[in-house]
Amino acid sequence: MKKQIKILSILAIIILSSVSCSNPNNPNNQNKNIIADTTNWKDRANYKLLQQVWQGTSLVFNYINNENDYAGALNSYFEYPKIMNYNIVVEAIGWISDTEGIIYGRYGYNLDYSLLKKYYAIAFRNLTENGVEFSEASLSDKKYTDTLEEALNTFTIASGAFKTYNNYTVYKQQ
Repeated sequence: MKKQIKILSILAIIILSSVSCSNPNNPNNQNKNIIADTTNWKDRANYKLLQQVWQGTSLVFNYINNENDYAGALNSYFEYPKIMNYNIVVEAIGWISDTEGIIYGRYGYNLDYSLLKKYYAIAFRNLTENGVEFSEASLSDKKYTDTLEEALNTFTIASGAFKTYNNYTVYKQQ
């Protein structure tokens, strides 16, 4: 009987230890249990809401869905549609909720050619059919990464990469 209790106690400790190690509130979990989906990110209910031309005070973002190759693109313009700042080929979106997430992708175009094929991220929140807030990733020691995996681990809410959000509304032709 004592042997059975000892075995059950050991099993209980092992189970409790494994559960506590996967705790979503673990401060060492940089992504806060956000899993950036590299395959089904378009299947979210509010994905269609992202597919707009969004106008802010200094930039315009145009999110384009490409049905042919199951990809998306986010274009940033200084002056829409004349002067493009950069283009990101979207490779993953980490959905935090139906109205908040992080878009991860690689530069397909950038005014700074040295950044081509580097990875970047843009967070969004308060997504509605008429508005959204965007925040471009910015860390003092890192502006881009060489791989998607590195971007997923570097540009997170917990790392402070998205401190400043700007309001954007659906673009209206002048």
